[in-house]
Amino acid sequence: MGGMLLPPVQDTHGTQLPPRYTIRPIDAGVIDWAKALAVQGFLLGPSIWEPLMAAPKTRSALRAFDALHGYYMHAVNSGVSYGVFDSEYEFARAESTLSNEPAAATTTNGEGASQHESSGGAVYWHELDPDTEPDFETGGGARRMIEGMDFPLVCVALSCDLAAKPPPDIVESLYTFFPLQKGVSQYWRDRDPRPKGTWEPQGPGEVAARMGCVTKPEYQGRGLMSALNHFVMLDLKARGFRAMNAGIGVPSVYRSWMNAPAGCRSYAYLDVNIWEIEVEDEDGRKVEPYVDSGVAKEGWLMWCDLNV
Repeated sequence: MGGMLLPPVQDTHGTQLPPRYTIRPIDAGVIDWAKALAVQGFLLGPSIWEPLMAAPKTRSALRAFDALHGYYMHAVNSGVSYGVFDSEYEFARAESTLSNEPAAATTTNGEGASQHESSGGAVYWHELDPDTEPDFETGGGARRMIEGMDFPLVCVALSCDLAAKPPPDIVESLYTFFPLQKGVSQYWRDRDPRPKGTWEPQGPGEVAARMGCVTKPEYQGRGLMSALNHFVMLDLKARGFRAMNAGIGVPSVYRSWMNAPAGCRSYAYLDVNIWEIEVEDEDGRKVEPYVDSGVAKEGWLMWCDLNV
């Protein structure tokens, strides 16, 4: 119960948020909160991933919380993931206000000792049982998963250092839930117009790959996603990274990237009509997984130059 928060960043590089919000690095102390936000945002609602999921989708999303732990820890361990926290968050459950983990000193980014802060908050998905809840797949389960995210992390931006390749088993765990993702990724790689060798990192600390930005449903529309995106661009720029890339399937996220802060410049190096993506499934059949899926037709592969 409870989370262990790293201190708020002191230099927000001019990123403005109301006083109730702080930006903090994401580490293992709040990995369950970050995972829950990512699973809810990417797997339960209309998204670039949800149409790829095999049925039963809500049950699969619940299983993904544990199965994709290594995938999301890879982002956290890269040290380039951040979140927005609400200091005025009102807990839905009294027990969520409790923290039974003592604060402990730690060392972060080689910059000396820093103090974690104890914070209330919890994920209650362990209480859910799809086998005994008859409406779990027809809407009730997704609602209860959202209700079970009782913590003050309200927006998360996950990234990894592109030079740090994830272990093969982590990638395979992702394909377990999204078997067509491998084909879609190859579809994008085959159409990448950039000359080989012109953008790949030569070592760590050069290029970051975004692994998603998700806002809690009740906090959407407050500008948190865009502010956090811009902070990450400016922070990685200050840390010496030269670029970030991302696959984007949500118009609001695309607009945020294209409106990059001063000193950064974004462009779409590949526009994709998502509904026209054709890939080969595990049986060798050509399929169009996104047609009539409910997601927007437009998708973009983005590159943000941090050295302008």
